[in-house]
Amino acid sequence: MENTERRTVKRSPLHHQVMLNRNERERCLASILDTGHKGLRVRVSSPADIAVGHQVEVTSISGDKNDRNGARLSCRVVWESSDREELGLEYLTTEN
Repeated sequence: MENTERRTVKRSPLHHQVMLNRNERERCLASILDTGHKGLRVRVSSPADIAVGHQVEVTSISGDKNDRNGARLSCRVVWESSDREELGLEYLTTEN
């Protein structure tokens, strides 16, 4: 079997539930599969209208139902799997 791995930076496995928010109406539950210094790989629970080029907000889902201030991160979708179940997200930074 041919190795098709294209990433050259070290990745760390991580299994954490998050919500991907594209806008007020388009969001979906996802699980972070791994992370690196440039971004994340996530698996969405159901196909959503989120595609390459879209900007999304990744929100941590806390076990505390009263916690509405989960960690938030802005990312851009840079790749998607053919079945649209996995997405590659690149961190967006704000520079002054």
